[in-house]
Amino acid sequence: MLNKIILQARIMNDIEIKDVGGTRLVQLNLGFQRKVKGEKVNQYINATAFGNTADAIHKFFKKMSPITIEGQLTWDSWDNNGEKKSMNKIIIDSFYFERGELKDQQQPGSAPISAEDLF
Repeated sequence: MLNKIILQARIMNDIEIKDVGGTRLVQLNLGFQRKVKGEKVNQYINATAFGNTADAIHKFFKKMSPITIEGQLTWDSWDNNGEKKSMNKIIIDSFYFERGELKDQQQPGSAPISAEDLF
């Protein structure tokens, strides 16, 4: 079965890189709009990138930067003090830069980028 998500959104949080068990990661809260009965409605979803992809996102993007991501939809569930919680999120495989919107105005291009291309 195919599980592929392509989403164009804005990064809604400050980007912090974390090391969890020897793996680098960034967690993003992504905001986007969709139309419901002709009106724009704000929507949000969490996304996580690992390794070189996490490093590149941390280096080139900031809060409110537009980003287009490609990834896979996952379902996380956990127990919070006896209360079961769950949510959908995206695991980011690759991303696109939007022209003129990079953190330090470095412009590697607007083609799809895999993090391996940057390092």
